[in-house]
Amino acid sequence: MDKYEQKKHMLCINDFGVVGKEVFMSNGNFNALIIYDLENKKISHIEKFVGIDYSTFSPHRICKVYKNKVFFFPQNGNTVNVFDVDSKQQKFLELNKVAEMHGVQFVFQSKGEFYLLPYYGKEGMIYFNVDSPEKYKKVEWWVSDELKNANSLRSGKYDEKKIWTQCVGSNTLLITDIFDRTIEKYNIELGKNNIHMIEFDGNNFWITIENGAEIYKWNVNDGVQDVFDIPMEVFDICPCKVHICTKDRIFLFFKGRKELFMLDANKREIVLLSSLPDWVIYPYADWTVYYKPYGDSIFLFCNFTSLIIEVDMKSLKVNYYSTVIEKNQIYEEHCLKDYAIEENKCYDWKRDVKSYLNMVIEYM
Repeated sequence: MDKYEQKKHMLCINDFGVVGKEVFMSNGNFNALIIYDLENKKISHIEKFVGIDYSTFSPHRICKVYKNKVFFFPQNGNTVNVFDVDSKQQKFLELNKVAEMHGVQFVFQSKGEFYLLPYYGKEGMIYFNVDSPEKYKKVEWWVSDELKNANSLRSGKYDEKKIWTQCVGSNTLLITDIFDRTIEKYNIELGKNNIHMIEFDGNNFWITIENGAEIYKWNVNDGVQDVFDIPMEVFDICPCKVHICTKDRIFLFFKGRKELFMLDANKREIVLLSSLPDWVIYPYADWTVYYKPYGDSIFLFCNFTSLIIEVDMKSLKVNYYSTVIEKNQIYEEHCLKDYAIEENKCYDWKRDVKSYLNMVIEYM
């Protein structure tokens, strides 16, 4: 099977939800809600998401579960899809009825309440309760000049009542208290350096910089706590593409490299954790990485590749899983058959694959 055909058989997964012994996923390459049976280790069911047409590429970014309902939040578009595990019924919410939102960058969950953070600050925040999701509404008090003027946003959970938001293109950080309805502003002082990426471990922010070989440790009370140097033999080849932060570990990918690294803050060194397997379709780290802690592991979803990485947080053992689905009747009948029927309504997958191959051709 060549790389173009593999793309058709490849799941593009950004997140998942688990209810009982079933895993619920959205496939970014097709309009497909996929249910995976953990006991039998196979796909047990596939159906289309309602309210989404075939022109929507990578429709979902985030998955949340509450009271046996699985919520899929949009990466592209403005449709939230809800699957009721008990009734096996779907419903969908069109966010553009209350806000002009072009995807959800982060979801803050407080029990049965969801707060949806946008990619662009001027689009605003949306709130709904799972008991009456159809009554979703825009959070009118979440406004500031920084949000309005930001090119885009990165957001995450700060604590049980607060959200952090970095205004991309600046060193501005906002801390929003959802329940007190307040927004605090911080300017992250990094000399002349600008933030490339930022993550939060529950106590400190970890920051990589544009065109620089340092990783900063920073918090709102004391500012810069420490600075870690990226070895020049690594940085000379490639700047840090993405870093992933958990409570105890900082994982790093470097542009153009085929390895997963980890910052050992105690030893003040960057350690090679594992090299990617040979069967990965696009092995060089030019892709986006999303992640999800689950159990004792963290799962890394390497977008637009055939790869999911699992890191055991206790042993640091790394497992690799291929998302290429072969010889699966359910998948063949649902996705590939429908794709052939609706191909005139879809994006051109051959053109899409070629663009990614051309991007990494110098390394292949």
